[in-house]
Amino acid sequence: MIEKKDLYKMARHIFRHSHGISDPKIMHPRREWVIGLGGAFATIIIGAVVSINTFVSFNQEQINPPDVTVVAVPYNALLVEMAISKYQAKSAGYQEIYRQLSIVQFSTTISTTSSIKSIINTNIDAEVNPISN
Repeated sequence: MIEKKDLYKMARHIFRHSHGISDPKIMHPRREWVIGLGGAFATIIIGAVVSINTFVSFNQEQINPPDVTVVAVPYNALLVEMAISKYQAKSAGYQEIYRQLSIVQFSTTISTTSSIKSIINTNIDAEVNPISN
């Protein structure tokens, strides 16, 4: 049978030794290096597989030129002559408007009068000294 002192001993053991991680070393350099290098290796392998798969899928595509059927458009000489005469008339109208605008010239001189007289005393004989810092 378990005695009272044994229960106290087990309780004391549990309360004293259950604080935090039981292993005193939290960092394990070998484990960290293995995890880091393993993750990098897995990333490189996955990237290579995806790249190769993409290359193969795009490399196997066949480029088929579209089916182009050439339809000859009938030449309607009367319609072409009507369009040319219409645009020649428009061009002549625009040329006439441009010619009329180029005849009108605006005066660029503005005549003004002023009644202000000023006398400026310039002392040419004065000596100019350089500014010193």
